[in-house]
Amino acid sequence: MELGAHRWLPVVVLTAAVLGLILTESILAARNTVEIARPGQNEAISGVVDVRGTATGDDFSYYQLEYSAQGRPWTPIGQPRCSRQVSNGTLGVWDTHQLAPGHYQLRLSVADNMGNHSQSTIEVTVAAN
Repeated sequence: MELGAHRWLPVVVLTAAVLGLILTESILAARNTVEIARPGQNEAISGVVDVRGTATGDDFSYYQLEYSAQGRPWTPIGQPRCSRQVSNGTLGVWDTHQLAPGHYQLRLSVADNMGNHSQSTIEVTVAAN
């Protein structure tokens, strides 16, 4: 009887491996789309800037747009959490009038309902107004 039990072991291991692969593919397929299209990487900006791009996902919860002077805390642009998906549209309006000229990071984060986060970060230069 013990010999019969060992005959099923390869089938059980193979089934577990296939199920693991299917689960992994399902998780990877549910990724978010996070893209800052404008301004572009290393672009010089000033004044009021329309930040454009894409923030979408299969199980979308919210997106957040923020900026930071390098090494400083992140500051939200507009609402701290936007619950509508955006596809190739305006993510927020960034007023740079009060910022000192210099290098800044612009970050877009998308969260899904499972608590997963995806981010895209670019660098821009705020020019004197």
